[in-house]
Amino acid sequence: MKETDFHKNFVRPFLKAIGATSLEYTHGSNERGKDFLYVIETAYGKKELHACVVKNGEFNGRANDSNSVQTSLVQIQTAKTSECLNPVTHKMETPKRVIVIATHQFPDKHAGNLGTQMDRISDFCDFLMAEDFALKFHKQCPTQFAETVSPGSIIGKTHIQRLQLHSEANLFRLPRGQDFKTFVDMRMLTQVPQLLQLIEEGNRPKNVDAEHIETSLVEFLKIYHEFMTKYVNLPELVSFTPIVQASKSSQDKNSKVRVKTLRIGDLFDMICDLHRQVVKPKGGNNLADLLFSTHSILALLLSNFRFVESKAQFPELKFGIIGAFLDATKDLAFSKDNLYIVGEPGGGKTFTLQELAKLLHEAGSQVVYFPCSKIDALKSLKESIEEHVQETAQCTRDEAVSYVAASETVLIDGLDEAITLGEGLIKELIELANVKSPSITLNFDPTYKLDILPHSIREKLILTRRGKKTRLEVKLGLHWDEANIVASLLFKKEAEITKAVKSLSKARRLIVTCRQALSIDLGDSFRKLQLLQFSDEELEQFVRSHCEAANHGPDELLSFFRTHGYIHDVCKSPLTASIMLGIYLRGSRLPTSLADLYERRANLLMQEWDFARKVKRVTGGTESQKIRLASRFAFEMHLRRKVEATKSQLISFGKAEFGGTVELPILRQMIEDLVKHHGILCMVGDLLSFGHLSHLEFFCARYIMQRQKMSLLVKNFGRPRWQNVILFFVGLSNATNELLEKVQAAGKLISDDLLVKRLIAEGQASEGFGSFLLDEIEASQGDDEFEYDHLDEFHEDFS
Repeated sequence: MKETDFHKNFVRPFLKAIGATSLEYTHGSNERGKDFLYVIETAYGKKELHACVVKNGEFNGRANDSNSVQTSLVQIQTAKTSECLNPVTHKMETPKRVIVIATHQFPDKHAGNLGTQMDRISDFCDFLMAEDFALKFHKQCPTQFAETVSPGSIIGKTHIQRLQLHSEANLFRLPRGQDFKTFVDMRMLTQVPQLLQLIEEGNRPKNVDAEHIETSLVEFLKIYHEFMTKYVNLPELVSFTPIVQASKSSQDKNSKVRVKTLRIGDLFDMICDLHRQVVKPKGGNNLADLLFSTHSILALLLSNFRFVESKAQFPELKFGIIGAFLDATKDLAFSKDNLYIVGEPGGGKTFTLQELAKLLHEAGSQVVYFPCSKIDALKSLKESIEEHVQETAQCTRDEAVSYVAASETVLIDGLDEAITLGEGLIKELIELANVKSPSITLNFDPTYKLDILPHSIREKLILTRRGKKTRLEVKLGLHWDEANIVASLLFKKEAEITKAVKSLSKARRLIVTCRQALSIDLGDSFRKLQLLQFSDEELEQFVRSHCEAANHGPDELLSFFRTHGYIHDVCKSPLTASIMLGIYLRGSRLPTSLADLYERRANLLMQEWDFARKVKRVTGGTESQKIRLASRFAFEMHLRRKVEATKSQLISFGKAEFGGTVELPILRQMIEDLVKHHGILCMVGDLLSFGHLSHLEFFCARYIMQRQKMSLLVKNFGRPRWQNVILFFVGLSNATNELLEKVQAAGKLISDDLLVKRLIAEGQASEGFGSFLLDEIEASQGDDEFEYDHLDEFHEDFS
């Protein structure tokens, strides 16, 4: 768009909408930095002269270019300092403020060394750049916006921008080179028990010499092989005596056919070669879809036949690795199936969704990201998603409904955070995926043909007779390969098959995440994936790569891992590994437990502003007051099963916590510090959160320890959503024995429970850490930080 058209169609109506009067268009050779001059009335009724600088096009770093960052800053400074005629007073004067409207953002690489100049300009200048201006224009000029801009594009971009604010890779600004396009080299495994066992034990199945196999299974393997050979050189799965086609009336679906060999071992080898990309898909077809499909067919064969194992003849295989062989974020983004991703806290689930959202949006796909903490128990899942889109994108209700209805992919993050986890929510998930009722109408009865399908596929189909015609309807989502196999069974011509696949396929794709401890059965309509922790080799590679990018030696940290086995295992989670690296690269004391790790993170973030600038600042509240406020916030959110609240809600929590000893201006400044200077809280719009659920759980555990609320943990000991809080609590308090004794007395303790083993390991690794916190609590009594009536008893309980 020409700059003058942008001035006329966007900037002028926007300035009028915000109350500009006496508007003069001053763009030209004698503008002296100003494109518009106008008068605006302040909140106190005073009329002030303001100027507007407009920049159309991308910024660059070239000297003397009109769109260079340096030239633009000079132009803004000139607009503020050069006198002009005030149309109201008819006197020469300088504008009181300048507003900059631009179609692009200042790129960091060109503005990085201009921080001081930017700070000076920000005192008198307001920046509305790129999407920020689009959103403001949308709000102030809805009619012009609807006529000239696609709302879906703006909504999508806003979703992605807000999502990126929670990117844990930026937690300590770890270096991310070209080799780290994704957060970490995470591994993923499909949930096929027999397959996983073979991989873990380094075995492979041998081909099966079988005399008789059910006819229906042989026919299914034939049609599966015909379909898959379009995409990959699949080995002939069975060699058998030719089947004589029986009549429809005499055919027994349970009859058997003589089979010479069932090539389970060859199929296993081919899948391994697919993972290592020794075998490549034909025509660039999606690798993830082929892996899902071949995993499923191998699982079907392994579960139906007794097979003999042999040692694998290939090098150590990292099955399903993301990074070295398979760029899974890209492949998963453009695969066809619904996905259900499970993993441990900090295992990369949310980051994976962030990457998928970014890739899909950049490819022009309409995508929605929805955190389950936003589910309204009084409304449907669909209504909750629509409200979330409306809130985050600042659009109208109708636009949000339209955007969600047209979305091709919906990303639902943290099913374990949902308030309602019954069958009703699962049913809503299925309905959300099936926005239309996939079906086809046939002129024949397909029952005979469909009888060869495995039960897992057959149960997704409904047949309804209507006179001479049969309606085939999909009640649950068919996977990519299943839809193709059903269509191939029903039709012979390629065009008919393609049309049938389209009719049988779902209209929308869902990708859902959930913590491993609370894995929920979503049925066969989702492909289930598990994000695994780092192996020892992967963790070492992660450390070395990041240290190399930061010009820092990795040996000290790797040596520390070798002598501290528990913290080494803790750091196999991608999130904790990145926190550990952030601590190490700053030369701070290395933690020995999970709670110690998060405590060190909190301390570092509290000191980050001073650390980066090598100065000591005076801000609202003390360091311990801010930690106390964050802890109370986390506790209130965890009890409410929420992860975010408004600023006014946090202020109310602060008032209740400090009991009037902290004035409101100081409380507001403390919140601003926690967001802007320390990074402990994230703020998106007016909503505050910790950015990651495990951070909230740590501060919640801290509050419970400080307030001696161990009975709350005993009461909730068996509940999955409290596990991480309890783990942090024992690490902070060193009260493992006492907690377990009380749990045992309440009849809730199972001695071989995995959580109990983790609690004992965390407590042992944290020995002495609790006393450090008690010293801190005692020292804070002088400035009224904590109020305990029985501090001696508290000391005795936790020492």
